[in-house]
Amino acid sequence: MDTTLQQALQTGHLLVKDLKLNEAVFLADESLLTCKTDEERSSFLNLKGEALLHAGHYSLASSCFFESLRLAAAHENAEIKAEACTGLSYVYRFLEDYRTAIEYADQSKSLLVGQPHAAYIKALISEGISNARLGNFEEAELILHKALQLSENIQDGYLAITCIKSQADLFLNRKEYVRAIQLYEKALALLREKEHFVVQTMTLVRFGEALDQSGHTEKAITVTQEALKLAGLHHFSAGERSAHYLLYSLFEKSAQTDKAFQHLKTYTHLKNSSEVSAQSRKIHKTELSFVKESKDKEIRLLKEIEEKHRSITQSISYARGLQQAILPLSELQNDPLLDYFVFFQPKEKVGGDFYRADKTDRGYLFCVSDCTGHGVPGAMLSLLCSNLVKQAHECTGLHEMLSAVNTDLHTIFGNRGNMLTANDGMDISLCAIEKDVDSATGFTLRFSGANHAGIIVRGEEVVQTAYNRTGISLLTPHDYHFTETAYPVRAGDCIYLFTDGYPDQFGGTTAESRAAGGKKFKYKQLIELLKSNSSKNILDQRTALQQSITSWMGDLEQVDDMCVLGIKFKG
Repeated sequence: MDTTLQQALQTGHLLVKDLKLNEAVFLADESLLTCKTDEERSSFLNLKGEALLHAGHYSLASSCFFESLRLAAAHENAEIKAEACTGLSYVYRFLEDYRTAIEYADQSKSLLVGQPHAAYIKALISEGISNARLGNFEEAELILHKALQLSENIQDGYLAITCIKSQADLFLNRKEYVRAIQLYEKALALLREKEHFVVQTMTLVRFGEALDQSGHTEKAITVTQEALKLAGLHHFSAGERSAHYLLYSLFEKSAQTDKAFQHLKTYTHLKNSSEVSAQSRKIHKTELSFVKESKDKEIRLLKEIEEKHRSITQSISYARGLQQAILPLSELQNDPLLDYFVFFQPKEKVGGDFYRADKTDRGYLFCVSDCTGHGVPGAMLSLLCSNLVKQAHECTGLHEMLSAVNTDLHTIFGNRGNMLTANDGMDISLCAIEKDVDSATGFTLRFSGANHAGIIVRGEEVVQTAYNRTGISLLTPHDYHFTETAYPVRAGDCIYLFTDGYPDQFGGTTAESRAAGGKKFKYKQLIELLKSNSSKNILDQRTALQQSITSWMGDLEQVDDMCVLGIKFKG
């Protein structure tokens, strides 16, 4: 693995430790686009899976870990395989399938054979917790003690805290409350330096349980309220759910029935909104599909593909490298004024869709474009068109940028015979978010589209932007004048740009409808999907898009490149 990817992987793991999960997923996705080997892809799939796991997206996390194991057939890296198995152990443990969690933990340990590696220690922790949940307390105590020793040996404070908290949970389950309280206090003291809200929240909740069982109900209420406040501050729904239920029990015991009822009501709402059982079923289905495939058959197939398509693969990889060079990184993430996400899924390894996201002297400039075709021809045309857009940045207006790109396309191809057909070119949308000239606090969205519209979502209101119903091509006159429209924007607004690949994808809500060929997703359904998820953070919005189209497609083939860019304006 080259130095750049190694640094990216290290940064990604630090982001996960700091619970900057959004940034970790984006970093993993960007790095996957530049990976050259299956070993590199496996590493970043594990990173993405770990971030999604911490975010509570168990089904997507498991898909990453299973894909990492599938790719491992080609590289045989034991540490990477072990990381994927440990990740799956955590997934199953979170879904309360403790026996399967232990099986994957054992697989991870057998791959590393006692090496002082974080994946080995995490596997021990998952195995210990799972045994405790199954009532195997003595075995769990020995395993967690070994995990703590190894954590201290490699000086990993986070893993050590996790071991101490898990030991405390074990003593709580064994009704050894004094020992449990001592360990919870030790873990909380160490957590003041680490500031890990997930572990801190759950430690406070279990500490509250131990205090209650020891007869210190008032102190238990105070500790659990602290946990609830911390969970609410970080939108940690599982922590809120646990804290509300414990507070319900504590207030009921204290004969404060009104408070008890309010916490029970909130807990019930949070519990009903969770989808753990559905995710669990989906994971079991994924695993069944994975296990069903023969490893030997996969290896033979990979070798055949490599032999038959070596030269094609090299060409596509080179084309992908060129295309990724024009796609932006996520440098605008966590900007004080806005966040954005990109759902980018080419039909093949490379495609004709591209996007841009730039910070300018006046504000922000975004672009989404769909060039003719997909695969390598579409990718090469998108490379050209993206450069034309970049060159047009000197133009003052967005409409002038589109007119300049159209003129340049005519200049390059207008007199070169059959290099392009008349309708080859691109549909494109440009939008800029800038401060109002006449206002210290106001912002304006300027939009210009060539056969592309965008939408603005403000609560229940959806506004489609005005656009020109002609794309950029040799069919459009070289001196065509595009138009531009301005819209006021305020905090909470979401702006979406997209190509036609997502709404044109065939699929259905049932296996029967997909078996019959399916139907298009359509723009109306896409707009409703974007609207219904607009209040969520950008990672969850992007996840919703991925889950929806994956479910819609089923096993049907992707028909076109897909690109959706969403902007959440914070003001």
